[in-house]
Amino acid sequence: MNTVATASPAARRLRAAACAFCLTSAGAAAQTCVPTPPGAVYWLAGERNYDDLAGYHNAIFVAPGVGFAPGKVGSAIHFGGAIEDRLYTDTIYAEERAVRGAFTIELWARPEAALPDCAESNNGTCAAPMPWVLFPEHGANSAPPGEENLAAGIGVAVGTNGICVGEHTVWLLPCLARVDMPIGDWVHVAVVVEDLTPHIWVDGSLVHTGTASDREFVFASWTVLGSVGIDGYGAYAGDIDELTLYDRALTAGEIGALFGAGVDGKCKPDCAVDRHDDLWESALVTATTPLLSNRADCVFGAEDCSPESDSVLFADGMPDGTLQSIEWQTATPVTLGGLALHAYHDEANDTQRSFSHVRIQARPTGGTFATLYDADIALPYGQGADERQILKCLHLRPTHAQEFRAEFVQAGNNTSRGSRVVELDGIVYDPIFADDFEPD
Repeated sequence: MNTVATASPAARRLRAAACAFCLTSAGAAAQTCVPTPPGAVYWLAGERNYDDLAGYHNAIFVAPGVGFAPGKVGSAIHFGGAIEDRLYTDTIYAEERAVRGAFTIELWARPEAALPDCAESNNGTCAAPMPWVLFPEHGANSAPPGEENLAAGIGVAVGTNGICVGEHTVWLLPCLARVDMPIGDWVHVAVVVEDLTPHIWVDGSLVHTGTASDREFVFASWTVLGSVGIDGYGAYAGDIDELTLYDRALTAGEIGALFGAGVDGKCKPDCAVDRHDDLWESALVTATTPLLSNRADCVFGAEDCSPESDSVLFADGMPDGTLQSIEWQTATPVTLGGLALHAYHDEANDTQRSFSHVRIQARPTGGTFATLYDADIALPYGQGADERQILKCLHLRPTHAQEFRAEFVQAGNNTSRGSRVVELDGIVYDPIFADDFEPD
């Protein structure tokens, strides 16, 4: 179990530069993207996955009505607009409440449904359902004793006719700030909250300053995206891209640069795979499903494999949907902070030797397996010049364990082909880059 530690915003901003494996690409000089401003605590880039590029708040639930669409920057997340169409992140209430005072919510949006009427106010509720991109968390959730009515969560709704910044607590769900304007295509939205007051920026310009909350403090909400899943609150219909939360107020220059980057967006972190400084390189494999490789530890960087580790790990002849797995243990317990996965399928238009789902689990000695990461894989993989590769690096909530398990669901219509998994690396937990959480 992890416990929250109190840290200053300056300490949290170190995370953007201290990632153990996320460094700006060596080819960054040729890019026209803009550097990610300091202070990012959550970044849903939407590049055919629901991973958090700024921390470990990866998706833990994605409804069937949520998927991908052509984005402003690469691909985007699409919400169908049904009340069930939502995405939950691996975020706890205490983490949300810690991003308070001054913060910024920034994203590209392309809505498909309108905002209902709801006057700007700091009391009462909006009677009609709102298209919430970020549902404002109830201020009493996880509140310490005596603070149940002191705080409100801040969320953002976007429609074809405007933008609402809402707050939420006991008998309170109004628009603290509202802008009415036609939105027919991609729009860049930045909501800067300072002194309990939201400021709405559209396409790089400040367009409106809202009403101050009368709560003692407000905090950013990013547990639920698209819909809370309950009738009466509303659901977002349309696309979002590059949704990012910062634990400080961005400057006018930073917001202008983010808008000006356009289709190039923020510079994505590099992903170093096939590492030789990881936690699992000398791991002992304890169980597998049938393999084609003569050595199961090829997936952890072993050499002299047959076939070579850049060929195929799992056996041929398994049907589409087969659950392939591998279990291993380290010599002593380790604290895992992330993973790097490298895989590829056949030609760009031929996804044989691919897999459609991945699950990573861990357990302490004598314990039971707990899931650390569980996600569908979009096909084709979509990385590299020919779209054949997965180069997935992500942070995980820090976990102390000695035994691990990976599961891959085989995809492809040709049953003579096994899944190709080149390498799976465990990344050591870095206490600087851990969202202020410490393992027990």
